[in-house]
Amino acid sequence: MSHKRAFMPEDRSELSGVPEQPIVPEHTPLLATRSMSEIDANVTGSNEVEKNAERRIWLELWEFRSQLETAAKDTSFKFVFGEGFSFDAISGKITVDPTWYIEHNYTRNQIEFALLHEGMHLQQLGEDPQGYLNQFDDARRRATRRQPNGVEEVDKGVHTVFLRFNNCISDINVNSRVARQVPSYGKDGNRREAVESLYRDKLFKETDYRGKPLTYQFMNALLREVMLPDEPVQVAEKVRELLDKPFECVGQTLTLAQLIEQYFEYPLLGRKSQGWQGTERERWFVMERTLMPRFMELLEDDEKSGALQKYQPKPGDGGIGEGELAPNEKEEASKFAVEEQRNRNRSAEERASDAARSQFQDALASAGFSPEQVKQLNDIRVEVASFLPELTQLWHRLIQKSDIIVTGDRSRRHKYGVTVSVDDAIRQLPTIFTNPSRAEIMEQYEELLKRSDRPKDLIVHLHLDQSGSMDKPKQVAVQRIAYLLATSLENFRLERQIEGVPAMVQCEIWRFGSDAKLALPAVSSSNDRLADIARMVVEVDNNMGGTEDANSLEKSRQLLTPTLKERIAERDATMLVIEITDGETETLERSREIIEALKESGVTVKAIQILEGGLQLDTVSEDKVTAQNLHDKMQSHGTFGNLWGEDGHQLYQLKALKETLFKILLQHIQHV
Repeated sequence: MSHKRAFMPEDRSELSGVPEQPIVPEHTPLLATRSMSEIDANVTGSNEVEKNAERRIWLELWEFRSQLETAAKDTSFKFVFGEGFSFDAISGKITVDPTWYIEHNYTRNQIEFALLHEGMHLQQLGEDPQGYLNQFDDARRRATRRQPNGVEEVDKGVHTVFLRFNNCISDINVNSRVARQVPSYGKDGNRREAVESLYRDKLFKETDYRGKPLTYQFMNALLREVMLPDEPVQVAEKVRELLDKPFECVGQTLTLAQLIEQYFEYPLLGRKSQGWQGTERERWFVMERTLMPRFMELLEDDEKSGALQKYQPKPGDGGIGEGELAPNEKEEASKFAVEEQRNRNRSAEERASDAARSQFQDALASAGFSPEQVKQLNDIRVEVASFLPELTQLWHRLIQKSDIIVTGDRSRRHKYGVTVSVDDAIRQLPTIFTNPSRAEIMEQYEELLKRSDRPKDLIVHLHLDQSGSMDKPKQVAVQRIAYLLATSLENFRLERQIEGVPAMVQCEIWRFGSDAKLALPAVSSSNDRLADIARMVVEVDNNMGGTEDANSLEKSRQLLTPTLKERIAERDATMLVIEITDGETETLERSREIIEALKESGVTVKAIQILEGGLQLDTVSEDKVTAQNLHDKMQSHGTFGNLWGEDGHQLYQLKALKETLFKILLQHIQHV
């Protein structure tokens, strides 16, 4: 393409008085020699006046590129000037064509604003890559329609309108980011007129949108009136009604302008300190409850009338024009950013893993553990490491102040929301463990939240079968679950201590065979709880004789003083008792009597049964239990209720053990 006329000084009022000599000296500190040579390669003027004019513009553009890369500093993108606007998914290189703006008679301030606008899109992306990518997945999902032949296909017209609507909302946030970085482009800035002129004279020349589909009227009016609030446009009566109707959001009644300012523009530092970070996912959460239902209402009308199929989108619709990356380019860029973030996080995790391993091994060695024991314990630590954060969070959910909804409608099966649906979480545990991004376990509300107190103190007793029937594979399973439980509870106790929360967190572990022995006291006599937990793990064996679990369970009943019973009844404390066994108890009647006494006092009592081969869970699920198989299972095991797992099938992976633990805890949470 030829840019020659665009660089003529007489066409650029800002270049009046351009000196005839090159202006390199005053700009040299900002540029590398290579950049200067690249600039000269673009100079096409026929005389020195034209060439100097071109150099000045290119120097300014190079400064803009520097601002672009500064704006997108948290991403892995590189900006280059070239022909057109494109993204290279291999290198992460974004091509920006500044001469396009010049050819379309953008002023210097408008070029700077437009380039900063693109840079801020990349800043959005860098802050929350997955959240940014989700909008493209959501647009495709919402546009998928089942055809008469049963095949599902993406409706191109519907897909396009969703992409443009999402871009419209994103642009509002991006423009506020530009104003935050360069205040002169803000609402009261001395360069605001350049921005308003850009939206009035170039992007949204029309002021009567009544000939467009209702969805396009809605999004165009929304964006134009946010940028030009004193210049209302003409839209269909229904569209105007939906734009002007107040919004209910998190217990507030807001006008459109208030909604935009509070939840869609880039948040002020004060808002961030209150917990609102303004990420893509946070904005999406609000949009789903405010703007999206109204947009969907208009979309339904457009689909019924066939308006979307007849309409060819114009440049500027939804804020999308020629002088920027196309939606498909932005989607590719977001995929690139998500992968780059994963790579960075992976490297960080590897570094953290090395440091944690070294610290762990040094601590155990100094506590007197042999090299063989240190290796055994480190292997266990690595195996359960990915489960620890989730389990620790479940302990937090058991005893902490939590938000509950006291008014308003509730809907379930969402990816994002304000609280977890326990029922959905239990049903979708396999998805949570294998592909958490697809889990839909959140509940969403529109009204006010109220604080609710859970019990302050947590007591967990773990009883480990160490009888002669517990062979080596079973011992390995016991070691891992004991380490996982004890370590997660210790992490939880330390976190609450750091937070300054007055609460008691006690984990007591007993080993049983023909007798019962304390493996881990509730309170360590030493200052090294890690060493005590490690010692408990390496001492797991099968040399304690028969399977008389009543001796061990009695230790839990003895803890139930009248005071503790009263505190459990008043929800000041909660107690959970878990037994790990192969199920062959020799004290059936006594065990049953102890378990019933514990349950009557409000204690949750559960058992995990380990069969031949170790990490296998043989149980009966609640929804498919029959009287006969429940009787068969319980006859040799006492009265724990039911054993946990899945339909009596043998599960061979450690994550199955984790899943069982989580089911127990999630059910316990429902009752405290």
